[in-house]
Amino acid sequence: PEVLPQTVFCDPQVVLTKMTELVEYHHKLKDCPDKGVAAERDLVKFRDHGLLSVELLNKFPKHYTEGLFTPHDILELLVSVGAIAVIRDSVYLMPALLPHLDSGQVSKYHERGGTSLIIRSTQGCIPSGLFCCLVAHLLSGPTNQSPWKVCMKRDKPLCLYRNCITFQLKHTTELVTLVDMF
Repeated sequence: PEVLPQTVFCDPQVVLTKMTELVEYHHKLKDCPDKGVAAERDLVKFRDHGLLSVELLNKFPKHYTEGLFTPHDILELLVSVGAIAVIRDSVYLMPALLPHLDSGQVSKYHERGGTSLIIRSTQGCIPSGLFCCLVAHLLSGPTNQSPWKVCMKRDKPLCLYRNCITFQLKHTTELVTLVDMF
């Protein structure tokens, strides 16, 4: 009700289909990295960093109906369920599309002075997707005013992987690296 109050989904499959379409297209770009990407800056950002925008979603018009269900609506809906995060105006991150970092490489991305947070469960394994949802939640925060941001160095993410992400707390120099060890 808080998100898209004017829309009622009789069949939520359209949302799942849109997410599947994005994941499949992302994997197609990964498998053929140069296919149609060279001139498309937003496709490169999508392929390499899991970044989405309304402009990118406009390339997939199949499931949208102007005035009823738009690319902006799907982004708003995906933010509300923790699948993506707003990282700046009109730019969204889908953590599940990020590459996986080999556990032996994780220490390479740990910045001196930063604090690592390792997520573990006393029940055994952590549910699949929890880490990506946590990342999306931290970045979006309440009313998208999160104190967390992806740490950047020379306009590139310092450490941005599906299982290891370095954040900087806004308005400070403090860094926090979240690591999913599973």
